Amino acid sequence: MKPQFFGRYFFLASLASVSIAVLIALSACGGGGGDAGSGAGDAGSVSFTTSSPPKFGQKATVMVKLANAATAVVVSGAGCPKWNVSTDPAFVSAADKAYFECRVAAVGSVQITVTRASDGTVLASSANTVAPPEVTLSFSNGAGVTGNVVLALEADKAPITVTNFLGYVNAGFYNGTVIHRVVPKFVIQGGGYSGPLSATTQTLKPTLEPIVLEVNKGLSNTQWTISMARTCESTTSATSQFFINLVDNSAALDPRAGLRVCSASPGVPTNDPAGYAVFGKVTSATTSVVTSIVASPCSNLPFFSQPGECAPSPNMTITAAVQTQ
Repeated sequence: MKPQFFGRYFFLASLASVSIAVLIALSACGGGGGDAGSGAGDAGSVSFTTSSPPKFGQKATVMVKLANAATAVVVSGAGCPKWNVSTDPAFVSAADKAYFECRVAAVGSVQITVTRASDGTVLASSANTVAPPEVTLSFSNGAGVTGNVVLALEADKAPITVTNFLGYVNAGFYNGTVIHRVVPKFVIQGGGYSGPLSATTQTLKPTLEPIVLEVNKGLSNTQWTISMARTCESTTSATSQFFINLVDNSAALDPRAGLRVCSASPGVPTNDPAGYAVFGKVTSATTSVVTSIVASPCSNLPFFSQPGECAPSPNMTITAAVQTQ
């Protein structure tokens, strides 16, 4: 397959999606019978219980204990276009209960509502607070440079990009990947290659399908922001690789006419007016860890590096990536 740039030699493949579910249980306390019109009980007869709040980008599962619940009720809310009856082996519906699931797609005050399918009567409603998502990346080069970088993600402004990134995080994809590109006073880039990485060994991890370029959402490639790497050939090409802006790169990387940062051939800039999608920022308390990564030993690898670029040596590895909020 053909090498691709600003995304620095990444290819397209597939990855099984992994979900983390928050179970919200609803149980009918009254009513008799079992059809959609008579077995659902009166409004207020269904109660919600949950042990932890839903998280953006993670799967929430609602259990409704009610005869024929799979067809008798409709679940809505949490920014989900539709709550589907679960096919997860861990949540199997039965005659007296059904599990509904969706991937949470809203932040802030989120309402989840259960209505009777036959007439729209509200049986129960639960208010939840979904915090803006955060991810903690743990780094180590095995030679004394370690630390955690916390990323505050802009789910309200870049929901497609944030959902994509969280999918990789929650699947464990980033664990064991390395920072493969350091450009002082510009960016650090990673999230595509497994360690060990060397001039003779480059193992690119298979990825999900690429996502559309999510720009012009009020976000800019300013210092400490995190953005998606992509290819020069297509704006719909970002997968797992990301970069952190070490300085204010808004003039160089935000979309604008005449932008020429992309390079389909090493050292040969080409027009690339679409820019690069910002989706979060390194929290101020953890920028020093990024600085330590930039200052760690770094070597030129011909496979990756152009003049002024290098790859950390020993490898700077993401030892863990966790959605902490």
